[in-house]
Parts: sequence; C-alpha cells; structure tokens
Amino acid sequence: MNLNRALFRTFPIPLIDAESRSLLILGLYVGLGAVTLSPLLWASVPPLVDYIGVVLAAFLVLGEPITPARWVGIAFVSFGILWSV
Repeated sequence: MNLNRALFRTFPIPLIDAESRSLLILGLYVGLGAVTLSPLLWASVPPLVDYIGVVLAAFLVLGEPITPARWVGIAFVSFGILWSV
C-alpha cells in the first residue's frame, strides 16, 4: 500500500491536494522529532524551584527542622538548576 494513501486514511484532510498533504505530514513528523530531541529544561525547572521554596518556607515560617540529608538534597537540586540554565 502506498504510504501517502495509508497516511491519508489515518489523517483525512480532504481540502488539500496530495502533494501539499505529503508536505504537511512531513512537516508534522519533523516538528514532532524536533520537540522530542529538544531539552525539556523549561518544563523541569519550576517544580525544582518549588521544592526548594516549600522546604525553605517550612523552615522559615513553620519552624520545621531540616535534616542534614535534606540540606544536601537542596544543594544538589540548586546545583542542578544552576548547571542547566
């Protein structure tokens, strides 16, 4: 079966001719490939900053003790954020 026909059956786009449809589908695959190869740094930084903020707020506002192991974890997370930016 022709690849173009198989994709047309999967993605029915009736108002676009076959050549434009092929370019559209090729652009879709190239765009999705670029997204999967790009670093997802900006999606992972806010939760990391939030982790540090919650721990420090619990220490400052609620007076909860922070164990040395947690301070080491905060240092690693902070270093990872600074290293990746």
